[in-house]
Amino acid sequence: MGRGVRPPAPPRGLELACRLRGAVPPREGLLRFVRAVLKELGMPGASLGLLLCGDRSSKSLNRRFRGQDRPTDILSFPALPGRPPRGFDGYLGDLALNWPYVERKFPRFAGSLEAEAGFLLIHGILHLSGLHHDDASQEKRMWLLQNRIFSKTLKEGRHLRFQKKRHAHPS
Repeated sequence: MGRGVRPPAPPRGLELACRLRGAVPPREGLLRFVRAVLKELGMPGASLGLLLCGDRSSKSLNRRFRGQDRPTDILSFPALPGRPPRGFDGYLGDLALNWPYVERKFPRFAGSLEAEAGFLLIHGILHLSGLHHDDASQEKRMWLLQNRIFSKTLKEGRHLRFQKKRHAHPS
């Protein structure tokens, strides 16, 4: 690049893809929520990709990348091998949220579908941030942080709001 020309800044926030027919995800609500979670993690300039999918896509991704031949609620695909530093403003990776699965299994973690989805998104973002639950101490640390962020986002009214439309496409 020439002198005085700066490279483009990394994308901030959320890149959203949706494979659900009839579902109208609130892009701005998701973006606001993801930004709030990233801010809580000390990475307000970081970005990630989010796929809203169904059972077929979730099962395929879970089989391909985790060797488990079943759909699941959320999958994370970190772009980095470890924990990004505080203030990180690059790309963290991708999440795949299986919305029909979340609807079927509700309630497990929260009192509304939107809060349940928020709880799962926080969980996925923590995985993108290098946190895991491979042993009891890691699990305790991750759940404590996840619950703290969840409580704070709910208290501040940053929870998600989904439009109530049924999904006609199982992918």
